[in-house]
Amino acid sequence: MVETAKENRLDPFKYLVHVLSAAQKIDLSQKDSVDLLLPENAPAECSVNFKK
Repeated sequence: MVETAKENRLDPFKYLVHVLSAAQKIDLSQKDSVDLLLPENAPAECSVNFKK
């Protein structure tokens, strides 16, 4: 997961925090709900170049 985050220009720590937090809230009865955890769907805050 760390290498995938790097390849997608995401901060690995922030991405892992996002995935582990969001995974708790996933509704597994929804077919595509797990897709929300993919790197391309990560919030902007996970981006390496994100600035507030």
